[in-house]
Amino acid sequence: MGPLNLINNRILNHNSGLEDRKLSARICLTRDHQSARRINK
Repeated sequence: MGPLNLINNRILNHNSGLEDRKLSARICLTRDHQSARRINK
């Protein structure tokens, strides 16, 4: 139970970290687009 749980938790944490990075990157991109649109207008 011990070692397997540690490995599974590590994989889950790693995956959630990747998802968080993707989300934050997407948010940054949309922010950049919005500011670019404002500047163009």
